[in-house]
Parts: sequence; C-alpha cells; structure tokens
Amino acid sequence: MASETTQAAILILRAKALEVYGVIKDLYAKQAEVGDAEKIAAHSLNLAQYEGAMITLQQYFNNEQQPPPAEPDVGIPEPEEQSRVIGPEDSETMRRTMAVHESTRTTTENNES
Repeated sequence: MASETTQAAILILRAKALEVYGVIKDLYAKQAEVGDAEKIAAHSLNLAQYEGAMITLQQYFNNEQQPPPAEPDVGIPEPEEQSRVIGPEDSETMRRTMAVHESTRTTTENNES
C-alpha cells in the first residue's frame, strides 16, 4: 500500500473521529433530554472504533523505517509441576512432630485404660 493511501486513510479516520467527538460535545453542552445518554454512549463507541483504527494504521504504516509491531507471543502454557506429598522421610521436623504425637497418643491410651 502506498504511503499516500495509508496517510489518506488515517486522515479520514481522524476526521470521522473528530466529527463524532463534536457531536458528543454538542450533546453534552445542550439541555439534557430523554435518550441523550444512549446517544452519547453510541457515539462514544463509534469514537473509540475510529480512534482505534487510526492508531492501528499509524502503528503499522505511518513509519516505513520501523517494522510493524510484533505479534504477541501467546506461547504454550507449560505443564504445572506434579504436586508432591512431603512425608516423614523428607522432613526432619515432620519426623519429630510425628514422634511427639505418637508418644502423646500412647500416653493418652495408657491413661484411659
């Protein structure tokens, strides 16, 4: 696409965005009527679309020296590590705690008998 063509498209989008912005400004400035909020919301969506399209064209085609932005790296999610159960063989603290609990249980059983 020729540079002049993309510049023309950018200017058209800018003009349409300014036109919609002017309509929103006029709706805001006048006395409120029923349905004005809906009109402003609809015009705001149009404004956002025109501005987004204009910015996109500028990013991709306005500067021919600079390549267009790289596509986002979606990547493949890495599988989560298997959850591992820690046992007494893995933890000195767990071994001591289990020994204390065992001795307490044994003592309690002996006292109850």
